[in-house]
Amino acid sequence: MVSTQGIFKSLLLVSLLAFSTLAAAATSPEAVSLYNQACDASLAGQTTQAITLFRQAMQAGFDDLRHAETDPDLSNLTTSPEFKNLLIDHQNRLALLSSQRGFELQNQQWTPWAKMESPAGGIEQPATVRLKWQPLGLEFEIRLSGDLASAFDGTTAPPASGGPSIIFTMTVPDETSSFESTNAFHFLFGKNKASGTGALYLGMGWQPVNELTPEFISQDRGQLVLVSGTIPWQTILPYHPLVDSILGLNIAVQSKAEGPQRQVLFPDPHVFSPGSGIHRFAPMNFDLNTVSNEAMVGRLSQSVVSDEPLQCDLKVISAETGTGHLTMDFLDDQGNSVLAGGAQPAAQSLSAGINDLSQSADFHALNLGPYLVKIELEMPSGSTLSWSSLVLNTGPDWKTNFEQRISKLATQDQPTADFYLETVETAIKQLPTRGHPGSLTTTLLELNSFVDAGITSGSILPNSGVFILVWKDARDQNRFCSLYLPVGHRKSTSLEPVVLWTDAPGTERRLATRIGKFAEYPRKSSVPPSDSDTRSTIYLVPHPPAQPFANLSEEVTDLHAFLTWVDEYFKTEKTALAGVSAGAGAVLEFSLVHPEMLSRILVYSGARLDPWPQANAQFLSKKFEPKPENYPPMTWIDFATETQSAGQGKLLLSVLDAAGYIVEPAEQVKGGLSLTQITDRLVLWAE
Repeated sequence: MVSTQGIFKSLLLVSLLAFSTLAAAATSPEAVSLYNQACDASLAGQTTQAITLFRQAMQAGFDDLRHAETDPDLSNLTTSPEFKNLLIDHQNRLALLSSQRGFELQNQQWTPWAKMESPAGGIEQPATVRLKWQPLGLEFEIRLSGDLASAFDGTTAPPASGGPSIIFTMTVPDETSSFESTNAFHFLFGKNKASGTGALYLGMGWQPVNELTPEFISQDRGQLVLVSGTIPWQTILPYHPLVDSILGLNIAVQSKAEGPQRQVLFPDPHVFSPGSGIHRFAPMNFDLNTVSNEAMVGRLSQSVVSDEPLQCDLKVISAETGTGHLTMDFLDDQGNSVLAGGAQPAAQSLSAGINDLSQSADFHALNLGPYLVKIELEMPSGSTLSWSSLVLNTGPDWKTNFEQRISKLATQDQPTADFYLETVETAIKQLPTRGHPGSLTTTLLELNSFVDAGITSGSILPNSGVFILVWKDARDQNRFCSLYLPVGHRKSTSLEPVVLWTDAPGTERRLATRIGKFAEYPRKSSVPPSDSDTRSTIYLVPHPPAQPFANLSEEVTDLHAFLTWVDEYFKTEKTALAGVSAGAGAVLEFSLVHPEMLSRILVYSGARLDPWPQANAQFLSKKFEPKPENYPPMTWIDFATETQSAGQGKLLLSVLDAAGYIVEPAEQVKGGLSLTQITDRLVLWAE
């Protein structure tokens, strides 16, 4: 079944700029209702009724065939020929529509204007778009009118923060479908106040890119807006029209998040969800015979090499017939050639027009790591063309080699190394054959580096910075912990762990990163360490489990397991513990049961601090009195704007203060809890 609110919405994990997620597909409530009724009928064994309702849902706008095919609530229909025919007919209609919405591109020529459509239908002023294939990128113009034009006229909020947005999805078609692809690049355009802004989706958030900045021109007093910009071919490397003559494209415009006005080039239930695994497209067919300028682009057979030779096919467009000179080199991560004696040029015959060349290379003698394939071609005309692409060389037995090395690590470090290895293996399997291995390369090199360090020094921890460790929780499940390590922690004679127990899943790495930035920032109030001060403070932010805690007792058990792991891993006896809003409730409960494990406590009191709902002052006084003799010092920060309207913060503060728990007057803070407030105050408290 599906929900009427934000159906099929893809959750973006950690946004690089704290951008919010884009809106989900605009499926009508009627279509959702009919689809859910079809699910109910299927579960009840009413196959004929379920198929009728499913057909009506499709007629009302339900369009996510892949969801329907895998929905367990419709499993009773999967063997029905009528149900299969409905899906096949709809797929055929989408394939036809995709070809009809496609573009025929000639080099440096505008395509005719193409109309977009509203998923809800009934649109009177459709947006139109045209494209131009340029040597450096795909140039576009979009004409908006009516309500869509008004939305982009003047000052607006950023596109991923509720403002109007235009999202381009560029895909690389595969052999499995003529209108769907799992290999997609996403570009977001809009305005930030009065200026254009463009961003590229990097898997966990939107990253602004200056080269994507669009231009907005308002006409007719804002009733017509022309949007123009360019998507550089460099942003979709290693793909390029010269070696990928068919690429996919979809475009969607919305006046603001969650509607109300939306238009698309081609219907796709996931068009506003870049994190989705599959996207629909209309084809862009590039006519190579219209390219007149000299050019060279390569196409590698794969981007991750293990034991097979690497094949490189070159598409070269020459202005004249003659002999050129081709040089093929391989550079390591330091920019040095790995070829003995360096690369040597070889004569290459070329004809005027399009030339197809082929080169191959054997990587079996090279070490694990990234290599840049660099090709230069001196043309008969006298000009020199160059092309390069990144290749990751793993070697034939890379996984086995890593497993053997990981077995030599300290027992406590092996779960983290195993997790990284599993992540790399999964990424290699999921990476498209020619996909750019950039982030995969970074993770593999990080794994290689800390495994080497762990074998030689006895610890996989870096010298400084943010790192992720894996720990075993009370249910023996692997869990993550983001931590910040200060410079010099290895030389310290003692470590003080500071644990931040939060109630905001998905922010852990950002919190650790911000802690590090503030801890490293020079402050006038900072007291310089003495020569005899060899204590280092390390900060740990544990990630919550996949499923929320069922109750406070379960969360306290989890907290106990984590602090026990901290003491064992870092060989410490006590931990400074800070709790944020709802997380502070577990900290308070835990402190009553295990005060001996804590050196001090910090409470961020916010609206969600409500661990004992409905409890009155008498209940809380009985719970906290008398104060345990070995109870650690407690610091209380009251975010009054929040606690005045919700939660138990005010009541708890009164009870704890009266019982002598608070070591100094509670700090009253104006405004609400924020990432900066949490991290900066944590560092000041820890120092």
